Amino acid sequence: MMSDLRAANSVPSARLRPKVIARRFIPAEKLMNQAVADKMQFLRSLDHGNLVSLEKIFLNRESNFIEVELEFMPVSVAELCVRIFPYHDEVSLAAILGQTIEGLSFLETAGFCHTMLSESQVLADFAGTVKISGLDWCEKGKALPQQLLPLTQHLMYPWMYSERVRVDSTKWAKDSHAFEFWRALSRPTTSLEALSKSGLLQIAWNKSDLRALMLIAFDHVRTEKMRLANGVGCDDGLHQPTQNLDSATEDTSPCA
Repeated sequence: MMSDLRAANSVPSARLRPKVIARRFIPAEKLMNQAVADKMQFLRSLDHGNLVSLEKIFLNRESNFIEVELEFMPVSVAELCVRIFPYHDEVSLAAILGQTIEGLSFLETAGFCHTMLSESQVLADFAGTVKISGLDWCEKGKALPQQLLPLTQHLMYPWMYSERVRVDSTKWAKDSHAFEFWRALSRPTTSLEALSKSGLLQIAWNKSDLRALMLIAFDHVRTEKMRLANGVGCDDGLHQPTQNLDSATEDTSPCA
């Protein structure tokens, strides 16, 4: 397993795809003129390494939609963990949750919370950077750390959501930093600050740890496609490609 990780880290960065643009349409019909202006100004003000970057925003008066062009983020981290779960450990878990909490903490400091945060809105690029999307759902208010529960559940126990993952009840020991984080997140009185100081996020992690797993996942996708093209069934030791990962290799993956 470790040899696979070292090999993935040795892959030249030239294999990474250039950034492209995703597009979102926000209905403005229920917003007053000032509310539309405030929403657009708010989205323009967001600038953080763990929030999906805004490239362009304007009001299309013909369609009455706010049109937003965003940085393209190709992969859902929840689906990535389905793909590489045998290689997934506390370091990669910390890399995902640490970056997610940094993005949420930035919003909280600015006086906002993400009102519709879900596991599908936490995305990654091929460099291992994790970013939060769906920022048009942000409103003034205090962060709700328990919103991280669905994401954390998908990252730690993906077999509950995908039959492609084998059950591994020994993955996270009860005395592990990961399980301690889960318990802390489940407490009603927890906060983003407390979570950021948890033992899990004190592990030395880097986004390159996630990049290594990303490259392993795509190498497996390509291997399985070649086997299928040659009329050979998929290796039972490898999970089937997730839709996002599989389609991303064909330039048709979902937008941010």
